[in-house]
Amino acid sequence: MNTYDGNNTQKGPQQPDHENNMMLNGGFDASANSAQGNPYQQGNPYQQGNPYQQAAPYPNNGYQNFNNNYAYNNSAAQKAPNIFQQFAYSFVPPKYAGFANVKTGSMIGFVTLLTLIATLITFLQVVISYVSFGGVETILDEVPDFYISNGEFSIEEDFVLDEGDVYIYFTEDIDEFTYDDAKSLSDQGYDNILLIGRDKYCQMQNEKYQEIYFDKMGNITLDKDWIINSLMPVIWGCIGVGFLIFFVCRTLWYFVCAALYMLIAMIIASCFHKKISSGNLFKAAVYAKVLMFVAALLLSLIPVVNISVPGILRTIITIVFLAFAVQYMPQKR
Repeated sequence: MNTYDGNNTQKGPQQPDHENNMMLNGGFDASANSAQGNPYQQGNPYQQGNPYQQAAPYPNNGYQNFNNNYAYNNSAAQKAPNIFQQFAYSFVPPKYAGFANVKTGSMIGFVTLLTLIATLITFLQVVISYVSFGGVETILDEVPDFYISNGEFSIEEDFVLDEGDVYIYFTEDIDEFTYDDAKSLSDQGYDNILLIGRDKYCQMQNEKYQEIYFDKMGNITLDKDWIINSLMPVIWGCIGVGFLIFFVCRTLWYFVCAALYMLIAMIIASCFHKKISSGNLFKAAVYAKVLMFVAALLLSLIPVVNISVPGILRTIITIVFLAFAVQYMPQKR
């Protein structure tokens, strides 16, 4: 039976409140907790991220930067090319990175050997020309007695030698021979021409002409025996000393030119924003010169090619080649 207690509230079956629910459920509100999430369902520390799985402060165990530097400057791990490889690699710009490992002494030895071989080849050319000419001593043995005195040449009788590409003519009946006389014989196929008249000595060898007036030799007296026994040994000695001096000067000049090319290489490197040490740029210049040095030498060895490479053309080609070579030189660390 319902009664009125003064409050307009109907008493009847009451819904269990939240507190009662907790009591009824053994102190655990399943519905509330299921909405909030079970602490065991929110993710354990192993699911949130293991500290060993997070990015380490030193990627790749701290070796990444080292490996990058090693790959960038791997020339230090390369073996320096030997003297024969240096010659071969000097024609291939991508191989220039290996020159960074070449020691200064090895580089100097390479250039010295290169200029020595070139000088010996030039000397052999002179010797071969001398032998093909017949040799002064051999020719003089066949020549009648003669002498040079008071600026005039005298000979017992005319002497003519016409063998192969050699033409020699000695006479006192003609005052002097000229360039036109020698050129006329050269056009006939003679490469070694020697003409001596009473007043002048003329020689043309491979179209290179020279002449000497006897009166400009001073008041000296020369004869056949003195030339063979005294003058020729002195001449050969002077030739040997001359080639030695020529070799030393040629080697020094090679390095001087390389130093000038190094300055150009610095400009090239700055244009390409490359930081290359001056030592490596000098090495690049030294080996870049090899191309035209060898080319000019080979052209001089070809008998039918009587040309020389102009200096300005050699310079331009060397600079262009050097620009390619600089691209492969290792940069500073």
